[in-house]
Amino acid sequence: GNPTVALQAAQQSISAASKAGDSATEEQARRLASSICVERGQAQAAPNRAAAMEAIRELAAAVRAQRADLFKVAVQRLEDLSGFDESDVQEALAPALEEDEEGTERFLRLVGFDTSTGKHRLKEIFKKSLYLDYRMTGLWYGPRFRNCRPNKIMRPNSLIPEACAVVHAWDEQEDWCDALAYHPGIIDSMQHTSTALHQPM
Repeated sequence: GNPTVALQAAQQSISAASKAGDSATEEQARRLASSICVERGQAQAAPNRAAAMEAIRELAAAVRAQRADLFKVAVQRLEDLSGFDESDVQEALAPALEEDEEGTERFLRLVGFDTSTGKHRLKEIFKKSLYLDYRMTGLWYGPRFRNCRPNKIMRPNSLIPEACAVVHAWDEQEDWCDALAYHPGIIDSMQHTSTALHQPM
């Protein structure tokens, strides 16, 4: 879709949710708007920018203290907020690496932030778990729409998750689907891929 239109819609949602006192919806809209800003290379303009930078400072402090528990809390907070890019993280970690490169890299490997191997990490989110989560929130997808097997990807030296999916339609689809350019279950499943972004590795 059009990122400008998506950003405008997210900003309108932030305003409407704030006026309605709906903090949960406002939080989701702020994260969405922040993610769009980051994707456009405008992390500085993200609604969650200030909170994200605070979380990055907490992350850097956890690395210097070599506190795995605090590191994981900071990472989770950053995933919940968005509003930052890789240069922010690298800049925050630079002092610790300059002071004690070997010890800092050892700690980062310990907490799953590998600075040396260059390997990507990938975790599949199983279909049963995915569609059970949807059902628990009131969305009942029939068998022909259960086409998505999403995967969460973490690149080396990155705190920003990515996602991909294997999407496959049933052969025994309804006749009306044959007349369409794209199977509706395939189109619908594409957005399900985003659920992998919020799953633990």
